[in-house]
Amino acid sequence: MKLSPNAYEVWKRRYAHPTEKIPEDTWHRVAKKVASVEKDGAHTDWEKRFFDMMNELRFLPNSPTIKNAGLSKGTLSACFVLPIEDTIEGILETHRVAGVIEAAGGGIGYGFGDVRPKGSKISSPQAEACGPIAVMQHLSSLGNMITQGFREGAHMGQLPISHPDIREFIHYKDRADVVENFNISVQITDAFMRTVADDGKWQLVSRGHYKGELVSARELWDEICESAWRTGDPGVVFMDRVWETQPHDRWGPIESSNPCGEQFLEPYGNCNLGSINLAKFVSTRQANEIMWDELKTTIRYAVRFLDDVVDVNWFPDPKLEDVGKSMRRIGLGVMGWADMLVMLGIKYDSIEAINLADTMGKLLEVTAWEASAELAVEKGAFPLWATSRAAKRIEKKHAVPVRNADITTIAPTGTISLLADCSSGIEPHFAREWTRRALWNKGTSTELAESAPDDPNVRTAHEVLPNMHIEMQAAWQKHISNSISKTINMKQDCNVGDVRNAFWHAWKTGCKSVTIYREGSRDIEVLSTGLLEEDVTPILKRPSRPSILEGKTHKLQTADGTLYVIVNVHNEEPFEVFATLGKGGTGVAASLEAISRLISVGLQTGTPLDLIIKQLRGITDNPVGFGGRQIKSVPDAISQVLEKYQPVPKSGGTDKKVLKMGELGSEWKPLSAMPKDPPRGESCPECSGELVMASGCAHCPDCGFERC
Repeated sequence: MKLSPNAYEVWKRRYAHPTEKIPEDTWHRVAKKVASVEKDGAHTDWEKRFFDMMNELRFLPNSPTIKNAGLSKGTLSACFVLPIEDTIEGILETHRVAGVIEAAGGGIGYGFGDVRPKGSKISSPQAEACGPIAVMQHLSSLGNMITQGFREGAHMGQLPISHPDIREFIHYKDRADVVENFNISVQITDAFMRTVADDGKWQLVSRGHYKGELVSARELWDEICESAWRTGDPGVVFMDRVWETQPHDRWGPIESSNPCGEQFLEPYGNCNLGSINLAKFVSTRQANEIMWDELKTTIRYAVRFLDDVVDVNWFPDPKLEDVGKSMRRIGLGVMGWADMLVMLGIKYDSIEAINLADTMGKLLEVTAWEASAELAVEKGAFPLWATSRAAKRIEKKHAVPVRNADITTIAPTGTISLLADCSSGIEPHFAREWTRRALWNKGTSTELAESAPDDPNVRTAHEVLPNMHIEMQAAWQKHISNSISKTINMKQDCNVGDVRNAFWHAWKTGCKSVTIYREGSRDIEVLSTGLLEEDVTPILKRPSRPSILEGKTHKLQTADGTLYVIVNVHNEEPFEVFATLGKGGTGVAASLEAISRLISVGLQTGTPLDLIIKQLRGITDNPVGFGGRQIKSVPDAISQVLEKYQPVPKSGGTDKKVLKMGELGSEWKPLSAMPKDPPRGESCPECSGELVMASGCAHCPDCGFERC
């Protein structure tokens, strides 16, 4: 099978061992290792079947299996979930196991629900709990430290909607420079969604009975939607759907999923994945004909392949091996779905496509479980079968034992779909033409040019309306035993209401999780058209400056001296910026004037304020201060001032301006409306500390702000 140029580049740079000269060498290595656990006399036949379906690109396992099978130590599993216990010993044990998984090339999911809120009392009388965000930062640093060689470390962090630190979690990735190797999702229950619908109050309380605020459920929901609109994070997980299909409760309720959200796993749970290329099962001899028998055969072979991987796998820790072999989870999915639809002449966002997804999903479900039942007869059921959910259900008194506790999932298939030269997962084609940023060894990257089939039926990701994205995901989810990784792509000019409606629709249609992404909302994008959509508002002509503008002067302490930042406002929007440094020389003054002029030009010509903030935020010279109040440099200080003027779109299409840092929900007020004397407990506009009166002037003892 000759690979396309892109596929060959992926094989050579990511999967090929130095001794392997052609792709067939890799398929032989993988097939031989996986089939080695078959009975004597049968393993040769299974090796050939496994080789054929990989070489013909009808089926491919996940990247770690292709990369590591038959070589030295390296896990063949792609997905892991580790527990986070609310003790220092538990956190350090998770750190240890995470390190060996990272080094072996696995992605990890964490559920932070058991971690007590920030500031809670702990056993040490002089200390307080750091909270889930700090633990997540710690694990992110571990991931950055360990190099996986053939891909960046990937992580998932999830927090229940009832946790007292949930607001900090929701907004944590509003900035672009934090935990970049983590996806985050909020775990939402049906009870919360009903409370949102009723516009009721929601009690924040952690599992350790640390009680928090009583908040408006609808406001909390809106904050999730606003942050997702802004950066794509957080995603949402509907936990009742997850718990309903959990195969076994031996380790308690499921706490999190793998990094891309397609596998929800118990603590120390792990899974090996593989995907069938549906585009290979449309007859080239007769249009509009699916080769159903060939597809069923490949499903059966793929189930056996993935089950054999459980036995040949190397597990980085004994706890992982215990759970892995007790459950024997596999995750068989599909890719090439958009290609199949094009070949059949069916538009992605049509009722015909949704109906075919339902049919195809059912075929995958029934055939895969039948294959697992046949393996159970031949090799035995998974060890916990007798006490599993399926075995105990009243309506399944005569349930047939199966080899695997879990069997189907739909992964994103980013790299293996490149290798198979097909569309990824169940996603539509991203665009007519696009560029993919592919990462290789030692952090190098290559931009691969891709294109969709030249066919009038091609519907690209941004042409498909959000509700049809979700209908497609829901149609497949009905038949998938675990979950689905899919992105609801939105145009750059969509609003928060569009995000809110998409999340709500996903809950109503039975999806387990949902992730939205608004084009252009992140600085670095893996997939990019390189062009703005035609209906996105272009850069505006620079307006004339009014003769009088109202503004504020902000005073901050930096390592280079006292910085004064003046922000003038026009039409309730920041319009221009001036900055001076108390002890700066002429060179510093010139640099500050240049920065101020460029910021002002950007503000006046339509550059989004959050984009300006992202470019300045985190620039480090000589940091001053600690934690969230730390000023890393003069440009970083300016970004912190600008962040106070950043609007957060409110629900209902209003354009109400809201302070972002520490004051979400407070009205934005111009300088003339500020009181001269601070009411008791009033917050500092610079750092959110408490203002105090001294010598007739309100000032902040934390950062030095003065109102006089």
